Amino acid sequence: MLSSNAVSRASSAAVILIAALSAPVFATTRTMSDEELVRSSSVAVDARVKQVTPHWNRDRSLIFTTVQLDVAQILYARGNPPGSSLELEVLGGELDGVGLMVSEAPEFRLGERVLVFVKPWTEGRLVLTGGPSGLMRVDESGIVDGRRLSVKQFAFQIRNLAR
Repeated sequence: MLSSNAVSRASSAAVILIAALSAPVFATTRTMSDEELVRSSSVAVDARVKQVTPHWNRDRSLIFTTVQLDVAQILYARGNPPGSSLELEVLGGELDGVGLMVSEAPEFRLGERVLVFVKPWTEGRLVLTGGPSGLMRVDESGIVDGRRLSVKQFAFQIRNLAR
């Protein structure tokens, strides 16, 4: 007969396994190149974080965060370009006193300027391409995430790769 600790550990392992199998795959073992990001993304935008809203999934087993972005410019888009706003889903967040932290899922801060590369996930929702590779922060002087390129220079580079 199994002890209550063994049953508890087995139940916890089952919940973790189910959660892992039902979540989008964000984990990457390496940073994606710009070319890989362009090839794998449906949209890339220069935007500002307007709203960050955590929520439960349908069966309340995982927490996701919906990030609403105000789009300043579209770097490129395959198919229909987004309008003036874009929403994406990120695994993790804090809600109802419960937190889910995912090491590969970046946090978004209200008001920050970002460049994001996104792709469709499920039910029309968008996720970052390559997890953290799909997010680049822009500093106050307009320089992209330690690249020593302005947003204008980076956008030019991305548009050339998208051709």
